[in-house]
Amino acid sequence: MALFTVVPSLLSGSIAKKEPVHITVYDGTGVLIDSLASSIARTFTLPDGRPMFIITRAGTDTPFANVKRRADSDILSETSERQC
Repeated sequence: MALFTVVPSLLSGSIAKKEPVHITVYDGTGVLIDSLASSIARTFTLPDGRPMFIITRAGTDTPFANVKRRADSDILSETSERQC
């Protein structure tokens, strides 16, 4: 369910970007990520034709709590790098 609230906010905030944004998706079912990635690739491109978003599959062999912890750490690290 979070997919339907997080993705639109990411997309709307990234429209003016000039570099692709990497998004990691944890799809425990293995059903959603392929259609999500192709839909986003068709819909959102940068002015130079590159995809605006690069979708990466998070390993489903790793417990979700570990994936979330790593994602949180990556986000905090990126945020602190921007503030420097």
